[in-house]
Amino acid sequence: MEELVLLIYGDLLPPHKHINKIANKYITYFLKDEKKEDFMEDVYVQIRIEERYIGLKNRLWQWPPIVPVKAEYLTKFINLFKSFNSNICLCKYRY
Repeated sequence: MEELVLLIYGDLLPPHKHINKIANKYITYFLKDEKKEDFMEDVYVQIRIEERYIGLKNRLWQWPPIVPVKAEYLTKFINLFKSFNSNICLCKYRY
C-alpha cells in the first residue's frame, strides 16, 4: 500500500469533526471491501491527514488520522478537502 500525506495548512482549516467524518467514511468503505473474497490491498493508498495551523487563535491538536482510500477515488477524496477553502498539498510519506 502506497503511503501519502495530505497536508492541510493555513489559517482557515476545517473543524476536526469534518476531517474525522470524512476519514471515518473512507475507513468504513475499506472495512466493507476487506470482507470481500476478491479484496486486493494494492488498489488502496494510505493517506495520513496532517494539519499546520498558522492563524492567531489557538487550535487543539489531534492525532492525524490515517485513511485507506481506493486509488480510483483519490481525486474525489482530495476535492473534498479543496472545498474547505484551505491550502492542501499531497506528497509522499518517505522520499
